[in-house]
Parts: sequence; C-alpha cells; structure tokens
Amino acid sequence: MDGEIVSTALMLCLDKVAINHNKEVAEAQHKGFQLLIDEAWKVAMRSQHYLTIRCLDRPSESVWMALYAFGDDRNFLNTTSLTRHVATCLSMRSAFSQLLQRFSQFYRMSSSSS
Repeated sequence: MDGEIVSTALMLCLDKVAINHNKEVAEAQHKGFQLLIDEAWKVAMRSQHYLTIRCLDRPSESVWMALYAFGDDRNFLNTTSLTRHVATCLSMRSAFSQLLQRFSQFYRMSSSSS
C-alpha cells in the first residue's frame, strides 16, 4: 500500500513538473519570437526607403490626374472613398480638400466638379 501511495505521489509530482516545464518552454519560445520580431523591426526602421525622381511620373501624366480630369464621381468614390462633392464641400474643409490644395501647385485642378 505504501508503495502505491509513493508511486502515485511521484507521478503527480512528475506531472506537475512536466506541466510547468511545458509552460516555461512556451514562454521562452514566445520571448524568443518577440526578440526576433523586435530585431527585424529595428533593422527595417534603420533601412532607408526612398524613391528616386526617375521612378516618379510627371504630375500631368499621373493616374491621379487622369482620374481627376476624366473620371466621374463613381470612379472617384471607388478609388478614394470620397466624392467630389465631399472634396469640395464649403461647409467644412475636408481632409481631401486640404490634400487638393497642397498638391495644386503640381497638378492642374478643375474649378468645378464633373
């Protein structure tokens, strides 16, 4: 009888040790993965990302200019989630209106919506 109690107690202790070990391994793996992610993020933030002037379209030939000049409100809405009415709303200055004003020095903007 004593042997069975000792055997049962030993099995319970081993089970608890195994469960704790699995938890510690999972935590260590999580910390290791997090360190890898953090290091990859640091490397990505140190890398310089830029476009050269040769890969940019001339403003007058850009897709956005063609959309603005020749697209209708449905095309404009599908692309920007804004209508021209919202973009030119007089009651409040929308974010898109601010963008239009900012880029107006590079793009020819029509004064009325089509």
